[in-house]
Amino acid sequence: SLLAFGNNAANRKAGLPGAGVVLSPEVVFTSGVQAVAGGNNHSLFLMTDGSLWAVGDNSDGRLGDGSTQSRRTPVKIVDSGVAGISAHANHSLYWTTNGEVFLFGSDEKGQLGFGRKIEVRTPHVMYDPFE
Repeated sequence: SLLAFGNNAANRKAGLPGAGVVLSPEVVFTSGVQAVAGGNNHSLFLMTDGSLWAVGDNSDGRLGDGSTQSRRTPVKIVDSGVAGISAHANHSLYWTTNGEVFLFGSDEKGQLGFGRKIEVRTPHVMYDPFE
């Protein structure tokens, strides 16, 4: 299970229903959490079934759900096959069980490596070991 506490402002980056500071741990997921990654006002959750969930500020597509709508509760981004996650200031990434690396979010300073200043709102492959 996953419990969260602390600063829950910035569009509910902890995935809890309340706003502001949460002083005592509250349940975000009751079971199935394998890993958590925290970025700048957003969080990623890797579940034991290989699915990827995200919550928080999405002004530049850093949640990877295809929009720029911030999320107050976790939204599923990938159904299965995720092996690891990493969240950074304004972008996120994950890698799959077959070795692919997917990136999404802001590429304003070249952090995604696509060579242009864009917002990537859905996961895009950076590395495909089968190419």
